[in-house]
Amino acid sequence: ISIGGIHTSLHLPQFGTLLDCGLAPRSWVGARRLLLSHGHLDHSGALPAFLGLRALLGHTAPFPVILPSAIEDDVTDLVEAAERLARHEIPLETIGVEAGDEIHLEHDLWVRAVATHHSVPSLGWIFFRKVRRLAPEFRGLGSRELAELRKRGELVTEESELTELAFLTDTLATALDQTPAVMSAKVLVVECTFLDERADVERAHAGMHIHLDELIDRFDQIHSEHIVLMHLSQRYRPDEAAQIVAERCPPGMARRIQCLVPAGDRWPG
Repeated sequence: ISIGGIHTSLHLPQFGTLLDCGLAPRSWVGARRLLLSHGHLDHSGALPAFLGLRALLGHTAPFPVILPSAIEDDVTDLVEAAERLARHEIPLETIGVEAGDEIHLEHDLWVRAVATHHSVPSLGWIFFRKVRRLAPEFRGLGSRELAELRKRGELVTEESELTELAFLTDTLATALDQTPAVMSAKVLVVECTFLDERADVERAHAGMHIHLDELIDRFDQIHSEHIVLMHLSQRYRPDEAAQIVAERCPPGMARRIQCLVPAGDRWPG
């Protein structure tokens, strides 16, 4: 779920990962890590409750939270205050990173921190897999020839990256330009707080957010198969978001877009 200014929390069960923690659903306790984009409370405020719930349900190992280095001490202080209130230990492991840092998550899955531009220290994330493939110069050879080359010590493979998903929240659109790789991820999950003339680009920039107009301007650069718009303002009813996108975006872009909104015409809460 993601509602601009209220709460943002995403669960990627395929990656065992939470993205931000503005809410703390019990069903997410099995996640293996959290990637925290920034410290605004609609993205981080439920972290103590989530960690406390994990402890209550018997998860005693420290929970890894990957986050901007600049807020590592503040998040630790937040959880330590929660420990004092709860009168019990809340296991936590913070991993502070900078833009460009890569973290190995599990198996062939990695995440890279990317720069975002918000009013507080913040980061976006690119999930990618490091895989080995046959080097181009050997792709026409048969299995026996390849086996013979390997026997002679020839390296016939090369490492490549498969970019699975990019996540950018609460940022100026300039983050897309600074890290073009996010626009080639198979899935691009991107903040898009404002959709039409009810709030213009200048209003979006004042809050350091993205307007749909700015994504439309980059249509030729966004190659993602799927584009998920999140963090929508409550200026728009959930049931009208898709219609606005269909009317305002080029057809080749609109059919790749899904808005992260609940069913119906009302926001929860």
